[in-house]
Amino acid sequence: MSIRRFDGKEHAEAYKKYRPVFGEELFVRIMEYVWSSPVARKPEVLPSKADRLSLAADIGCGSGQSTKGLAKFFDSVIGLDVSEEQIQQAIADNTLDNIQFKASTAEDLPLDAVSVDLVTVGMALHWFDWPTFYKEVDRVLKPGGVIAVYMHSYWVEVVDHPKAPDLTAFLTALLREEPIYSYWHNRDKCLDARYTEEGLQIPYPDTERDESMALHITTNIEGLFGFLSTRSALNCYRNAHEEKWDTFWSDTINRFCELYGSTDMSSPLKYKLQIYLLLGRKP
Repeated sequence: MSIRRFDGKEHAEAYKKYRPVFGEELFVRIMEYVWSSPVARKPEVLPSKADRLSLAADIGCGSGQSTKGLAKFFDSVIGLDVSEEQIQQAIADNTLDNIQFKASTAEDLPLDAVSVDLVTVGMALHWFDWPTFYKEVDRVLKPGGVIAVYMHSYWVEVVDHPKAPDLTAFLTALLREEPIYSYWHNRDKCLDARYTEEGLQIPYPDTERDESMALHITTNIEGLFGFLSTRSALNCYRNAHEEKWDTFWSDTINRFCELYGSTDMSSPLKYKLQIYLLLGRKP
């Protein structure tokens, strides 16, 4: 059974507002792997409606940001998430005719057998029951179909600031030290290990791992701390210590701002998140 840490309307709204969105580079890389199959011809012009594949399923889709990146490559895309609040947020924000969203666990997919060309999982695999999930993926994928699993680094790397190394070290310590570290779930540590654990590897003979891409985020101090507040360990600490949260969070932000050199939450800030992509093809 999937582990649930992202329920609640407030969390779904913050997730949608602050979580970084994976860009086209990632989805083109995934599609290059899909098109390398003898059963999926790469189109001459990208994208062409006539060359779209039939169906993609985005599992653990959250509020749907990454699901939208698949739309131009497929006739239909379905985003699935265990959180009803996340799904409602995704539906409210969706403007694309070929995308639908449904609430579902990852271990019992509402999809027909041998019906899916591509399964994607972004920043969610570590919460699944891996053997049961991969069995479901094998059931729904067509022969030659692809599963793509991706994550970005757990650690934020601040860039283009005179004190970038110090700011990065501050943010790392925030998550790696107490009181927050006690609220890490064991599955959070899969992100720290960059999805290298044996149990979550794609169980097909044709696989690839790609670490060549990164997200480059341009935001401000408010946007950075909004993103951090959606991290599961911080969210769990907040829920466990509501009476302490406001003081803890404002003190954390103040110390960061002092190091940054500005108390203005709209001050510009850039950071980098490394992308780790796992690809596998069903025989």
